[in-house]
This record gives sequence, C-alpha cells and structure tokens, in this order.
Amino acid sequence: MGKLPLKRITSNTQFDFLNKTHIVLLILFLIIDSSKAFYASDLKISVQKTDWGNACVEDITSVLYSTGWQIWKYCPNSKIDEIFVKRRSDYPQMDWDRDSNNKIVIGLMTGDRYWSQYAYQFAHEFCHAIANHSNGKKPLGRSLKDPYIWFEESICETASLFALREMGRTWEKAPPYPNWNTYAPSLKSYVQAIIDDPENMLPNGKNFQTWFISKQSKLKDEWTLRKNDKIIARQLLPLFEKNPYAWEAVAFLPNNNQSNDMTFPEFLLQWRKNCPPNLCSFVDEVAGVFAISLAKTSPAD
Repeated sequence: MGKLPLKRITSNTQFDFLNKTHIVLLILFLIIDSSKAFYASDLKISVQKTDWGNACVEDITSVLYSTGWQIWKYCPNSKIDEIFVKRRSDYPQMDWDRDSNNKIVIGLMTGDRYWSQYAYQFAHEFCHAIANHSNGKKPLGRSLKDPYIWFEESICETASLFALREMGRTWEKAPPYPNWNTYAPSLKSYVQAIIDDPENMLPNGKNFQTWFISKQSKLKDEWTLRKNDKIIARQLLPLFEKNPYAWEAVAFLPNNNQSNDMTFPEFLLQWRKNCPPNLCSFVDEVAGVFAISLAKTSPAD
C-alpha cells in the first residue's frame, strides 16, 4: 500500500478533501507502517526455507522480527550480525559457531502457526545471541563445568517473559499485519500461564533469598531444569520492565568459561565492571535480588 497524497492542511475546512474511505486507508497505512518500524533497524533475521507446517516463511519472519525488536530496541549502542533461523526437531538452541556466511544460527523446535511458541523460544535464544555474539564478541563455547550457566539461562528465560508481555500489548494496536491484532490475547494468556504455573513459583513458605541460598550450590548441575530458571526469571522480570534499557547490559555478561574460579558475587562484579556507567546501577539491582552487595565484594583477580 503506497502513501496517500496528502495536502498540507491550513484550515479546518480544507479537511473535507479526506472522505471516510481516505481516513480509513490512512489509519491502516499508519498502523502497518509503525508495526514495520523494526525492519528499518540494524536487526537482520532470515528464516530457513523449509517445512514449517502450515506457516509461511514470510509470516514466521514477521513474528521473529517483532519478538526480537521488543528487546533489541532497548540496545541502541550495540550491534549484532544477521541471525539465521532454522527448524530443529529436538530442542531450541543458539549455535556457538557461525555458519559459512558468518550468520548467527538459532534453531527453533516449533512449527505451524504457533506464534506464541515461536516468540517464546526465539526471545530466549536471541538473548543468548546478545550475550555471546553482539558487539564483535567471539563466543568461547560452553562447558558443563561453567558455574554460572544457570544465570544466563535465567536471564534468557526473563527475555521470553518480557518479549511476550510486550508483544501482547503492542499487537493490540500495531501487529505485524492489521488482522493479527486478534492474536494479542493469545500472547498474553500464553505468557501469563507460564508465570502463574505453580511449578514455576517458590515453594510455600519460602522467600526468594532463602530459596536461593538453599539452591545455589545445586544450580550449576541443575541448569537444564527450566523450573529453576523460571523461578529466578520471575524475580528479574520486574527489574527489566521497570528499566527496559537494561537489556543492553546482557551484551556485557562475562564469558561463562572465564568465570570458573569466581564466586557468584565476583561474577556479578565482573559483569558490572564490563558495563558502561549507565548500566552499572542495574547490575547492583540484580545483585540485590540475590541479597548481594557489590560494594562489599572484592574485585576478582
């Protein structure tokens, strides 16, 4: 749809040249144009032309752009290379190695038109991409000995919750396509069901800090247990929703396999030291969730 040839309006009477049809078309154009704003950004996503069930590649691409943009728009000073999305049959995953075209590879285990599932999985893996591939970072791979994989996984789980809640709001008025506003309630209910699932809540009678103290030594070995990640994500989500520009701090997370000899407070302190000044206070807030004061933490060697 092209832009309507509008004249500059200099008086109320000159508004008459727009009849009702023109007004409706103009509103539709503005909705479509604003919802596609993310295409003009430096975020580039391509999707494997494979069998995604009854979903077409163009629609999947629109969903993934919308998902990624909920987070990436808050990272104005960061860069990331093109992301190539493929279909997997086992589990979602961001690959540590780039493909032959130097693209970041993300695999999703979904299909058909399950847009909420696409968004949930992609937001998680996109967060991993920001942590490991943005701003020229060269990921060093992942070892099962890395002590703080669980922390990155928890932040990535937070990204899924954040992105779907944002999409549930933005798709009401500015979805990728005008008729997709009917999907907004599904996005909202999908993420709310995860948040409200008793499996993802703290055990009765325990506050988060008590739970964390009892769990901390086990998290290294239990990093694949999504219920732990979700419990932590529920604590972190309000911080990111209060200050969404803090998503850029994810780009400064320490490489996991460089942190083997760090305590968790030292790991957080290293993250703080990596960050530009405007993001340091956010890391302090995250540390506070775990009852850690970085001011009392000795710098890591």
